[in-house]
Amino acid sequence: MKNMPKSAPKSPVSPEDEYKLLAEFKERQFKTWPDLELPALGGRTPRDVARDPEGRARLVELLKTVENNEEHERIEGRPWFDVSKLKAELGVD
Repeated sequence: MKNMPKSAPKSPVSPEDEYKLLAEFKERQFKTWPDLELPALGGRTPRDVARDPEGRARLVELLKTVENNEEHERIEGRPWFDVSKLKAELGVD
């Protein structure tokens, strides 16, 4: 019994509250995302790159990756973010 795995402690947060908190976290995170300097965009912000015809393609690809990740979260029943909000804000289709 000495080597028996310990059971995980029970969370004081209900599954519904946990989902809500994570969804709110994602909303806050993605609200600031357009103005973050991202390594994937050469240290530039998505908002800046969206105005640059040469860098725009890289932004579109990055948004597709983010959208794909969020779709997987949605399918798995986890909190997810609707990336179409970012696309609309940045003027990217």
